[in-house]
Amino acid sequence: MKKKKCKKRTISRKILDGWIWICEKRGTVFSSQRLEKEMGSLFPGKNAKEQMEIYYLEKIEIGLKAVAAGGFAVLICVCNVVMNNDLREGIYIDREQVKGGKKEVTLDAEIGNAKIKNVLIEIDEKEKTDDEIKKQLEAAAEALPERILGKNTSLEHVIYPLKLVNTGEDTLVSVFWSSSNYGILQEDGSFGDDEVPQEGIEVILTAVLSYKEMRMEKEIAVMVFPVEKSNEEKLREELLGQIEVQKEKTRTEDTLILPQELNHIPIVWRQQNTGDVFVVTGFVIAAVFMVLWGKDKDIHEKYEERNKRLLLEYSEFVSKLQLLISSGMSIRSAFAYLGREYQKRRKAQGGKKYVYEELLIVVRKMENGMSETEAYDYFGRRCELVCYKKLAALILQNIKRGTDGLKEGLAAEVKTAFEERKQTARKMGEEAGTKLLFPMMLMMSIVLIIIVIPAYFSFGGM
Repeated sequence: MKKKKCKKRTISRKILDGWIWICEKRGTVFSSQRLEKEMGSLFPGKNAKEQMEIYYLEKIEIGLKAVAAGGFAVLICVCNVVMNNDLREGIYIDREQVKGGKKEVTLDAEIGNAKIKNVLIEIDEKEKTDDEIKKQLEAAAEALPERILGKNTSLEHVIYPLKLVNTGEDTLVSVFWSSSNYGILQEDGSFGDDEVPQEGIEVILTAVLSYKEMRMEKEIAVMVFPVEKSNEEKLREELLGQIEVQKEKTRTEDTLILPQELNHIPIVWRQQNTGDVFVVTGFVIAAVFMVLWGKDKDIHEKYEERNKRLLLEYSEFVSKLQLLISSGMSIRSAFAYLGREYQKRRKAQGGKKYVYEELLIVVRKMENGMSETEAYDYFGRRCELVCYKKLAALILQNIKRGTDGLKEGLAAEVKTAFEERKQTARKMGEEAGTKLLFPMMLMMSIVLIIIVIPAYFSFGGM
């Protein structure tokens, strides 16, 4: 497990190093300034650059995992397409060898600039000897009127080309068609070149059902009415006619060779289900972006939560500071005392308060040689909120002119802080109430349904 984790970290490190190198060449920073600021606030006392690198390494690892998972999904989809691909080498469709079976393939065709969608092709397997087929000829003949309807609802009102099948339902019976009027209705079910009168015209189709030596004829009367055809419909009919011709030619062969041109225009065949690959790929790309965006959003939400807690902690902090200074402590001693007390409490009880974490940073900086004025100004800038900046400015003013007015200023600040905390608590309560509004409305709707439905049925029974 350690080796695998180390390998992932190495890949992530290389990607990050490459990104940093590109940014340096372009004269830009590799990270967002807003994100760097939020990370610095969330992890006080730690090296900001190191924290950003750790964060981006974790982010790259999550992205790599998402890409790997998505790639696996795409691979499965591609394998499914390849395994279920009926179209081979662009023009071949293999026949199934299952006895008495049938295969339907739906393809798209491009004939020049025209695109013919959803061309349904029925594939029959190679004929095999079966004595029972003789008993099924009559049943196959009875089923023909319904099978040849195509888009029509009745043979008494034919306005679309008929689907004159070439086999029985069991695929072992061959059917050959002839028409009493080829100018109106041809033997493949398509319309002829003659004009159909508005009142319609009757055409007698003769179906010859056969298997080896046995033959049976069935006459079917159809009424053909005129209908306007679009260019796509005409092309579809011609294309299906060509396919039927190819099916007849290759009935005893292992493959059906699809037409390669129509009216001297090349035909390009495509398998329909390949679109699933692009859909899955799109979902994978979207998922990766969502994961990476969610990582940044989590940091921003933690930063906003940190600011809220700083605001709530301000009144307690400033009141303690006012008490210590009123008792005679210097500002520096009060800061050091509050820092020591916080460390003891955190060690004993746990928990974290952001204002005291920032205070500890300031105390350490003063111990390392930073002047008090710089340290208090740094404290205000680190906390960022207006109230802390105001407190830092109050302390700095009194350091410059003495501590005569500091006690009074802190006392006034304590009163203001508690008033602001009350307002903040009230605002947070209102926000919580707003968030609970939808669940309450949902519960009320459920209660109403529970009450109204039984009442409705009881009144209905009366």
